[in-house]
Amino acid sequence: MGPRRRCRPPSVLLEYGTAARGVAGWALGLLSEALGLERGRLAGVGTRTPTAACRARLGGRWVDVPCRRLAGALVVNVGDLLELVSNGRFRSVEHRVLANRSRDTARVYMACFCDADVARSTRLYGPIAELTSGPGGDGGCGARALYRSVTVT
Repeated sequence: MGPRRRCRPPSVLLEYGTAARGVAGWALGLLSEALGLERGRLAGVGTRTPTAACRARLGGRWVDVPCRRLAGALVVNVGDLLELVSNGRFRSVEHRVLANRSRDTARVYMACFCDADVARSTRLYGPIAELTSGPGGDGGCGARALYRSVTVT
């Protein structure tokens, strides 16, 4: 047996990966602003951005996510790490994708997992201080830390 050759991904996959990371950065910037933080505050925190409709568990039952009715919609499924650092203001949701129900319409699902590089990190993740403690210790909105800080392995 000869030496193993390393396969190179097609250039379109590399282009897709670059574009997907850009969309993830844009989404995290908007999520930062929604929390009242500067735009780059959530950089390096993972998120998952599926580009098609899915279903989410709400109150113990599965419900459709209605993005198909909104042209150009993008659904961002917040993961556990983003729930932790947002101190519960963004909720991690159990979700799934169903098989295509139509024989006439093709449905394409492309998920992009944009996770922080936690495998090689010793970083401590916890609720963002600005969301739990402000001047006078009132948390800016009276919030106490709902989660303890953790490392991810």
